[in-house]
Amino acid sequence: MRPTDYTDEMPKKLMDHFNVPLYKEVIEDVASGGRVVQVKKLKSNSMPTFERFAVNIGVTHNTLRNWGLVHPEFLSAYTACKDIQKEFIVEHGLNNNYNAGFAKFVAINVTDFKDKVEYDLSDDLKKISINIDSDDSRL
Repeated sequence: MRPTDYTDEMPKKLMDHFNVPLYKEVIEDVASGGRVVQVKKLKSNSMPTFERFAVNIGVTHNTLRNWGLVHPEFLSAYTACKDIQKEFIVEHGLNNNYNAGFAKFVAINVTDFKDKVEYDLSDDLKKISINIDSDDSRL
């Protein structure tokens, strides 16, 4: 069995990888009044991922999950990073910085968000009738 690449610094490294601001300030050239002016704008940062972190440290995402099973401090950091991902999806989804369909797909598959539909069956239940014939009384 291969020795683990885990060190006590892994929770901090994971948190550092995920400690990305939601936005970054960029300067864009914009035409205004026949000349070009520079304008500061906020641009969405890319959402940090566990896959990217795993590749950066030379392991797989499955290895990260396994570390969480063995090292409670890593699991705590992993859970906090899942919350950061949720924050990215909510913030950028609400501000239309992400394609809505893909944001929904990611939210359902990466976070604990669920896509559910609720049905009100109260009117339908009122229409149900049960008839028991004498043949059914043996059941």
